[in-house]
Amino acid sequence: MGIRNTIAALTASFAFAAGAGGVALAQEAAPAIPEQPPMTAPATDFDQSQIESFAVAYVQVMDIGMQAEQQLQSAETEDDRAVIQMMAQEEMASAVESTEGITVDDYNAILTAAQADPAFAEEVGGAINAVVQPDN
Repeated sequence: MGIRNTIAALTASFAFAAGAGGVALAQEAAPAIPEQPPMTAPATDFDQSQIESFAVAYVQVMDIGMQAEQQLQSAETEDDRAVIQMMAQEEMASAVESTEGITVDDYNAILTAAQADPAFAEEVGGAINAVVQPDN
């Protein structure tokens, strides 16, 4: 997977968690794509350790995204915003790559599966909550 796809996937994870009101980093206008037949849902056969590793990386990616959002609010120029976005994307990629037990490809696959499968999303959400609130 190229760095551009990696960054796009990590950015998508930030946008996924931030919801409609969140700032999506490095959005690009998508060209018009002809209508495609529906895709099958991605596989959700990940083991628990992969899901737990995803949760750790996801929380780190979200933290980086929130810090970047704050910096973007105080950025004075488009060049400043571009630098902030680029640095945040690099930090997000590094956070996933440095998380033990998960690759960027695994991270993206879990994220995609969670977006497509509400039951799996609930399982992943539970793992994320366990990282954020370990005593509960």
